[in-house]
Amino acid sequence: MRVIIMPSQKLQDYLNQNQVKYTSIAHPLAYSTREISHLCHVPEHQLAKTVMLKVGDKVAMVVLPARYIVDFDKLKESLHEDDI
Repeated sequence: MRVIIMPSQKLQDYLNQNQVKYTSIAHPLAYSTREISHLCHVPEHQLAKTVMLKVGDKVAMVVLPARYIVDFDKLKESLHEDDI
């Protein structure tokens, strides 16, 4: 039997193992940082987002401030991988 751990659980496990302070907030479906910020009464600059990527033949998770955009060129250079 294979156990599948959802990305949010993997992220929480990683943060807990590395003793990173964070707060997980459940919110209704939303499509923008501004909308989530408003719904949760949390300033936009305090929100983070998780982006799932396929890197080569593996899946990777990138966590960044919610207002940022993934720079794929920099990511490819950092990971030494062209297939993202």
